[in-house]
Formats: sequence, C-alpha cells, structure tokens
Amino acid sequence: ELRETLDDFDYRIDVNAKLGHDDDKTEFIENAHATLDARYDAFSHYLDQDDWDLFFGVFMSTDRVNHFLFGDYATDGEYADEFLEFYRKLDGYIGEIRDSLDDDTTLIVASDHGFTRL
Repeated sequence: ELRETLDDFDYRIDVNAKLGHDDDKTEFIENAHATLDARYDAFSHYLDQDDWDLFFGVFMSTDRVNHFLFGDYATDGEYADEFLEFYRKLDGYIGEIRDSLDDDTTLIVASDHGFTRL
C-alpha cells in the first residue's frame, strides 16, 4: 500500500545526481524540483492521514542542489537564480507544512551539514 501511494506521487528516493554533472543543468534542475514536489506531496498526504506523535520528513534534494549549483550561487554564476528559486520553493513548502500543524505541535528544521565552495 505504501509503495502504491508513493508511486502515485512519483516519489523518488533522491534527485538523479548524474544529471548534475552535465554542463547544461536544466534537466538536473527540473529533476530536483520534481523530486522536491513529490516529497512535499507525500509528506502532506501522510501528515493528514494520522495524528502523529513523531514524523520525520527529509528533503534530500537540498544536498544535491548545493553540490551542483552552490558555486553558481556563490559567484553569481549562470544558475544562481535557479539555486535561489529552489530554496524559495522549499521555504514555501516548509511554511505550508507548518501552517497545517496545530499550535501544540513543534516543527524542527535541521541540516546535517552546511555548505560552501571548496
């Protein structure tokens, strides 16, 4: 049942990182957005389905976007705007999740590491 539900959302475990190695990052960016969208849809679905005591949702796409686009962001490169747009969308999704929770629920947002240029 879980697999069928996730398939319906076109849920992906991760962004297709192979696309990030291409000089033209357009397909990678589209894949990152589709992965983010599907993950948000799945989280929203499952948050609505139960009264959770604890729910973990991981937006893995941020790691891949940072690996392949952070340099453009840091240097105002070709994909700087796309980098920021991805984070605007993510911020919106986190806001929508927060808005869907009651006042007695704590939302914690964390990162497993920061990012910078090598």
